[in-house]
Amino acid sequence: MDVLPFIDGRISYLNKIALYEREKPYISSVPFLLTEGKNANIDETKHDVKIFDVRGNEDDFKLPVHGFQYIKHQFSSKPDGKIDGPNHPYLEEVREILKAILQPKLVIFYDCNVSSSMLPNVVNVRFNQVQGTADWRPRLFSASHISAYR
Repeated sequence: MDVLPFIDGRISYLNKIALYEREKPYISSVPFLLTEGKNANIDETKHDVKIFDVRGNEDDFKLPVHGFQYIKHQFSSKPDGKIDGPNHPYLEEVREILKAILQPKLVIFYDCNVSSSMLPNVVNVRFNQVQGTADWRPRLFSASHISAYR
């Protein structure tokens, strides 16, 4: 793989603090003007990172080596609205893709979102494999989300 172009960025990680053992981290947009309540309890550390442009090198990334993999697939059953259950033809097609790539014992869909501004027949997939099963949250992304993969 050639040296990939990148930009410098920053990413924040939550610190492990005692407060999070009894209270989930939160940020609220609600102005607590009367009670003067806190709008957040976030305790984080910022880290400098390099953000790489992988366009043209998508096939170089493999799940066993990198922990993620890009795939491109032309769907025959594109959802045209709400996916009404786990037996929707689109999800059946996704199930077959996952079986072919991961060979899981079981594929369980626990949630699915369809973007109203999606590109036809394109899906961005990020696989995570845990003990031979594939729990996956399929989501069709808008053009801005998948512009890195053309």
